[in-house]
Amino acid sequence: MGRVVSVIFPRYRRSILITGTCLLLLQILIGVTCMPSDANKQMETERLAREQVDHFRAGQPFNGEVGAYIVEGRPDAGALNVFGDALAQEPETVRIQVANLLIALGRQVDPLSASGGKLIRNPRIIHLLAQNGSSRVGQTRDECLEALRRSVPGALLKDDGTALTETLQRFPDTTSLLVVAKAKPEGALPVVMEMAKSPRWAKSDYVQVALAALGDKAAEAKIVQPFLSTQDPEQKAKLAILLGYIGTESALRAVAGEMRTPLVVTMPGVSRRSVRLDVLAALRYNFPDKLFLYENAILDDSGYARVEKFCEETFGTKWQAPRPPFLTIQGFPS
Repeated sequence: MGRVVSVIFPRYRRSILITGTCLLLLQILIGVTCMPSDANKQMETERLAREQVDHFRAGQPFNGEVGAYIVEGRPDAGALNVFGDALAQEPETVRIQVANLLIALGRQVDPLSASGGKLIRNPRIIHLLAQNGSSRVGQTRDECLEALRRSVPGALLKDDGTALTETLQRFPDTTSLLVVAKAKPEGALPVVMEMAKSPRWAKSDYVQVALAALGDKAAEAKIVQPFLSTQDPEQKAKLAILLGYIGTESALRAVAGEMRTPLVVTMPGVSRRSVRLDVLAALRYNFPDKLFLYENAILDDSGYARVEKFCEETFGTKWQAPRPPFLTIQGFPS
């Protein structure tokens, strides 16, 4: 037996007798008509991605807009397929534009983007930059590796460690050394040790950084010990950054212990800059999701206090001296 239901159609409303089977079919029809098609959305996003690659082929530069390739807060998988293929196969003039787009897309979809963060934590984008982006020598490779170094937490680089080691072996340079130091892939140590034997790299600080990051305790000590003993502000600042690049627990523990250094780099007639900012930068490099480690978060002494608490909780830091007077950067009057 049927039942009376009210069905709303555009411009009129009627109560009609519908059998159970008809009611089910009607409900399905209305659902299909009213619900947007996810498949259609994906097809449209992929079409836009293909059009964008065509624009790059025609010589148009990336304009910074990536919203068309974001669906429900995530990069669309179809669009990433298109861009990944282009990054692997297109000429260098197109690849560099695609790389810039992927870097911007990765940063925009990250949860910290709204707070001013520049992180890339989407696994697929990281994979494309590490694999397709670094496969050929050129500007695209340089941009991709620099984005991985600056924007990707080290733990998220581990899955692409083999590719990063291969690009270091094929095209050795400073950036690839630092990316390998950050990723700490198994199997990279012999490659870096071989580099250390060559006249070109034997005296490079960054080879020592990579060796230390990959487990060479002697190389680590060559940087940790001078850092702890020096009272030269510029030397202290430089070594703090190198220890940040190493990123091992012992290196970071050494860095954290100097968060109360009173040393100041002075440029006569120009500025005074606290070396604590360089210690802060070394910590931030390894904990980029901690917004209180960013320089613009140090507005008064409470900013330093919060960083010190982090050092105490994370590394067990014990302070041997009182906190120095507050200073970040002070410019001299012109």
